[in-house]
Amino acid sequence: EFCDESRAEVYSKPPTPFGQWTVHHENRSDLVSFRCARDHTADGVECLVIARLKFADPPGKADHCVFVDNHFVDIFMERNGVILAYEVALVERTFEVKNIKVFESEMANGVAQPLAATASAIAERKTELYDGPSILHLEEDFYNELHDLLICAEMDLTFQDWVVKWISYLEHVEYLRWSLSVQSSVLPLNEITINELLTSTEESIATETLDTWRREGKQRSEER
Repeated sequence: EFCDESRAEVYSKPPTPFGQWTVHHENRSDLVSFRCARDHTADGVECLVIARLKFADPPGKADHCVFVDNHFVDIFMERNGVILAYEVALVERTFEVKNIKVFESEMANGVAQPLAATASAIAERKTELYDGPSILHLEEDFYNELHDLLICAEMDLTFQDWVVKWISYLEHVEYLRWSLSVQSSVLPLNEITINELLTSTEESIATETLDTWRREGKQRSEER
């Protein structure tokens, strides 16, 4: 039943499009990027969101909140040669800004492409560019303005749900497809039966166990 359910999920369709946002994911990559070109935004801002795919449960918000998941993403907003970079946790329909950087596009050219969605670019941005003050040291009004910028760029709660759905889709459904393709290569169901995979000893144990279950079930029925 579990295998049948997994095979049914393989045919799940990806999330529906969201506004003018595009999704990019390459095979054998743990990165997925979401991009909205500047000519599609009201303020002429080019937006990029990068998330990492992990074949594991998302980290919890706290040990006592196992039902609350965190999805960590990097958000970049570029306009007039200035890039505003957020490190954000998507937590149960809320944005939690963990860190922020501001730098000019020209400054990033020597390190990585300004809005490159590659592992090397992400590593260089994290290690070579100045982090700035702690997000906890900012004034509350300024912190709220940072959230307002995300909303103005259509990165609201509906957008967050869409990103999380894509992450779940690529982590779960794509992994199932890969697992079933490996299974079909190693164990082609149309060419081999389960008995051919068992040794004579394993087959006798399986048969003996089945007969035992049948006898025990018959005895319980008679006792009733």
